[in-house]
Amino acid sequence: MVAAFAFDRKKYIDQTFQLGEGLVGTCAIEKQKIYLTEVPENYLQITSGLGDAKPRCLLLIPLSLENEVLGVLEIASLKILQEHEIVFVETIAESIASAISDVRILLKRN
Repeated sequence: MVAAFAFDRKKYIDQTFQLGEGLVGTCAIEKQKIYLTEVPENYLQITSGLGDAKPRCLLLIPLSLENEVLGVLEIASLKILQEHEIVFVETIAESIASAISDVRILLKRN
């Protein structure tokens, strides 16, 4: 785990995951997006200054480049995401994966 936003249990967040472990691990091992509109009751709450609410959907996108998964982007939303929004996140995920790969290459050189 590198970052979390609007999540009230930050101190309980696991910093790592194993391939195949939970939704994030499943997304990473299958190298496929996961889109759920029926979120389990006890999965998580989205938190703001005004309170918290159960998400209406979850979207997990693997951050992959050249068949290597570099991470997983997980988004919980208070509204059902439209197809064009999912496609947009998939496009952003490609850019994020490319940026991560570039940084790795630069760090190896130094």
